[in-house]
Amino acid sequence: MNLMWTCRRHRLALLLGAMVVAMATMSPAVATTGDPVVAGQVRHGLEGVGVADVDVLLLTSEGGEPAELQRTTTDADGAFRFDGAPRDVELEVVAMYDGAPSRSGPFLGTPEGNTDLQLLVYETTGDPAEVRISSWVVWVDRDLGVTFQHDLQVDNTGDRTWLGFDPDDGGARAVLAVPLHPDAFGLGFLGRFTECCSTMRGNEYVHTSPLPPGRTSGTVRYAVESTDRLDLTTRLPVDSFTLMLPEGVAATGATLERSGEIESRGTAYGVYTLEGWGPGEPLTVGLSGLGPASTPWTLFAAAVAGALLVTAGVGWWWRRQRPGAASEGPDVTAMPESAGPGLSSEVLLEELALLDLALERGLISDQVHHELRTARAAELRALTAPAGR
Repeated sequence: MNLMWTCRRHRLALLLGAMVVAMATMSPAVATTGDPVVAGQVRHGLEGVGVADVDVLLLTSEGGEPAELQRTTTDADGAFRFDGAPRDVELEVVAMYDGAPSRSGPFLGTPEGNTDLQLLVYETTGDPAEVRISSWVVWVDRDLGVTFQHDLQVDNTGDRTWLGFDPDDGGARAVLAVPLHPDAFGLGFLGRFTECCSTMRGNEYVHTSPLPPGRTSGTVRYAVESTDRLDLTTRLPVDSFTLMLPEGVAATGATLERSGEIESRGTAYGVYTLEGWGPGEPLTVGLSGLGPASTPWTLFAAAVAGALLVTAGVGWWWRRQRPGAASEGPDVTAMPESAGPGLSSEVLLEELALLDLALERGLISDQVHHELRTARAAELRALTAPAGR
């Protein structure tokens, strides 16, 4: 199958994107009545002071692609202000400093305005010497055929925003590239990968947004009908690589060390690790015992429907199991049974709403909707039930 992909921002954009899909036959105008204000300050991330004469843009993604609504320049104290901003639409403020954007993240324009935005900016560098992948964890599941979830943490230990590797023919710099299976479908994102910006180069998902100082986390998840191997490369040094394989599946043909087992949400996983993976070194892992896909056809069809929603502008993770699972990298010796991270009520509510939308738009059947919604609703009840019940 051809890879179906998109890049959307933040969890707020999930539901806003769903509204766009649901109203695809309409052409709503952006409301600008009244006088809402979007305002804030651009501050230097190291010095903590306001930065003057910085170009600041007010954007909206209501039409799909980001569109500039207004532009201004910060005053002597780094303050900026947009009057007459749109209401009830997804907005974002971007400050351009030393060749790199600093983003507010998406927010909903309100009649009361949004007046406390804070954007941090740094000088930039093209040298990746202080950038490394501190943790790269891949979860493999017998789900939707076979699913792969890549949880990555990238550390920029310097004091400058890294612009990425040299631009390709299209002019986009690569900050991080995640190799995907040639037959991948239903691509979804979490963490920084949902903010902006991405492109595809062959079978690689490439994140192109400059990397500020500090730690950045991102997740890429996709499905394939079947496979017996995992092929990866990296352009950045990797401190720790971890492969999580479900019970009965073993890693072969690679220098991975079996490090133990963990249990996450009722599934036992064998843990395979590799410390110190260098740039340019290919990593090929055979997946012995994965066997043919055992996923019911209804769920497989639902995955395809989810992918269609993604292409329509909804970054939907309807079968997400472990968002942010590798936030600090797995500690096999310290992790008790059933210690797998859970879902937040916010994410579960969003997924319930998107399941309802998929049914309404005819993308999934009543049976699939019932099966998935029942499971999600049960998780939500368990998560929100009072302690002791």
